[in-house]
Amino acid sequence: MTTELRALSLGELLDRTFGYYRQHFWLFVGIMALPKVLEVALLLLSHVLKPAPAMVSRSPDPAAALKQLGPALGGSLIYLVAIIIISSLIYAVALGATTHALSEVHLGRSASIREAYRNLSGKIWRLFGTVFLFLLVTLGVNFLVFAAAFLLAMVAAVGATVAKSHLLAFGVGALAVLVAIAGVVLAMVFLLRYAVAVPALVLENLSAWQALKRSAFLTRGYRGQIFLIGILMSLVALAVSALFQGPFLAAGLLLGFRFAAMPMWLEVPYAVAAGVGGALGGPLLMIALTLAYYDTRVRKEGFDLQLMMASLEPPFRGATAAPLIPPATP
Repeated sequence: MTTELRALSLGELLDRTFGYYRQHFWLFVGIMALPKVLEVALLLLSHVLKPAPAMVSRSPDPAAALKQLGPALGGSLIYLVAIIIISSLIYAVALGATTHALSEVHLGRSASIREAYRNLSGKIWRLFGTVFLFLLVTLGVNFLVFAAAFLLAMVAAVGATVAKSHLLAFGVGALAVLVAIAGVVLAMVFLLRYAVAVPALVLENLSAWQALKRSAFLTRGYRGQIFLIGILMSLVALAVSALFQGPFLAAGLLLGFRFAAMPMWLEVPYAVAAGVGGALGGPLLMIALTLAYYDTRVRKEGFDLQLMMASLEPPFRGATAAPLIPPATP
């Protein structure tokens, strides 16, 4: 028995998101709990391996100070990029498993945590490839944009020193700020463009590059709604995380002034609380994105009609029904 598929308004999509989450609470939280355990371990490991804060002498020579600060900033940047990449890969696996489970539920079939992860067999590397390509495009473009903003800021500082023109410094500095804002907007555009790449890869068995292209096609003309979905679900997830992490974070901030950092005995419960909050709030965005994937297919490809035809009995013995999820068009 299949569920009724049709184009959904934003309110209906959000209502179904919370409805599925409530009806299958332990399924989605259980799926999210597994990667969250890895994230907690990663957070605690990063606390141990975190680079020491940069100590810069108060030398009047700017070149000497920059020479001291450069290696520390480079190490911190590499550390941050590594954390982003590893966290994104963990998130991709969780999104892939949630996608399969939600698809089964949405199409009126039973789903389990074990089956959700088993379905990813043979797709893990493609999931990683999708995330890698997304990060490569997004971070690469944004690196160029922010590098340009940094150079403009340096020009502004030099101009103010050499030419003693505060107007020139203000103009170039304002331009640097605008370029940085443009970088943030550009990152958001890529995020919306590839928002349903993982559902497309998992449900249509595509390659990483095909999944990105498929997402770009499906989200065209639909990105405003995806933006609202992302904002609303992220706010809910943030509120849930704050509820669990808030007490430990407040204590850490108070003690941080005394110990210069959150002590390990407080870092452990803080990381566990972050994992619990993420496991509870994280599935909402993933459920909503998978529903958005189906909604775009209904709107653009008449997927509801395809599903109805596939559910009909073959007209004669030996006939086969049309595939439930046809391959993507090239």
